[in-house]
Amino acid sequence: MDPQGSSDIPQKTGVTIVSLMLILVGIVGITGNSLVLIVLLRIIKRHKRNQTYWLIGNQSVADMFSSIQMILIQLEGLIASWQPPPPNTLAGVFYCFLWTTQIFMFGSFVVSSFNLAILSLERYFAVVHPQFYITRLRQTFCMVGLSAWLYAPIMQVVAVGLHFEYHEGECVYKRGSPFLGVLLFLWEYFLPVTVMTFCFFQISLKFRQLNHIQNTWQKENTDRNDLRQDRRSAVHPVPPSSGLRTSSSSFERAESHVENGPRKFVGQQSSSSSETPRPTIDSDKVDAVATIVNTNQTHITSVSGNRGSQTPSSIQRRNSTLTLFIVYIAYILCWTLNQWSFLVYNVGGPLDFNGVYYRVALIMATSNSCINVFIYAFRFKMFQQGIKALFKVS
Repeated sequence: MDPQGSSDIPQKTGVTIVSLMLILVGIVGITGNSLVLIVLLRIIKRHKRNQTYWLIGNQSVADMFSSIQMILIQLEGLIASWQPPPPNTLAGVFYCFLWTTQIFMFGSFVVSSFNLAILSLERYFAVVHPQFYITRLRQTFCMVGLSAWLYAPIMQVVAVGLHFEYHEGECVYKRGSPFLGVLLFLWEYFLPVTVMTFCFFQISLKFRQLNHIQNTWQKENTDRNDLRQDRRSAVHPVPPSSGLRTSSSSFERAESHVENGPRKFVGQQSSSSSETPRPTIDSDKVDAVATIVNTNQTHITSVSGNRGSQTPSSIQRRNSTLTLFIVYIAYILCWTLNQWSFLVYNVGGPLDFNGVYYRVALIMATSNSCINVFIYAFRFKMFQQGIKALFKVS
């Protein structure tokens, strides 16, 4: 019996299990992100200028593309009859630098990371600097997200060119300089995470400030109503006659008319004005305008006339921002172990590519390409409605 051959059996079994798990992750990623794109196409028809939806779509394209590459790469390893191109040929060179290096898959991962950072910046300016967002930046984030396909994978291209060699018909990986390994870590992980962390921290401070102002206004509004009620009781404690009741009723109607505006049923003019259609505003602008209004005490008024209450646009803004914050947390959990492991390896530390630690880190990292779908499904009401409409679920 060959001891070496026996020791290879558990290793091959482990590699096969990991490959099958990665194929499953890829299938879920393709299916889920395809559904996201179909639903988003329907939503974007009604919200064409909403940059958030366009960036989420770009995120889903990157995740779906990486899922396709991941399935193909794992299938190649599982198919025993697969034969690579002949050595010392041009096809072999392309096979080495464009396929063996997995440059497209990891490049898509980096595009997804940068796109999430751009989404965070879009939410940051829409919530924290809404006036600047409306006047200067509202039309630019989508183009910046699309251009990420060009500049985001640049360090992957550099790393492939310096770390891989096509020598005697074989694609050989050589450990590069620690300096390049640190640059790769900073560009592909540390920079996006830093941008996202800063954005969501500032957004949380802004929401906390708005909550404090809203609670203060609600308290002032309650005190004002109590004071008004006390004054009415002092002026008209007990109506002694029908004449005074009529006077009091007239006084209250007049006071209500001054405070709340003319009632809908008084005259034909009010009725006609109530039927006047409201102008439509794109949701992106409503989102930012709501923040501007909410930061100005003298202009906060709800639909019912009570100051400090939540408007539908402000609720939608908070929900969408919280959803993207959860996506950011998921990204941190999925990619941190993998990125730090490769940083240690690139600066000269050990890393067993056949060990359990690396396999767990690899599965966690690649699962990020499909986990966002479940976050959208649980958090985005509009996405839930789109799925129901797609499958005609009542």
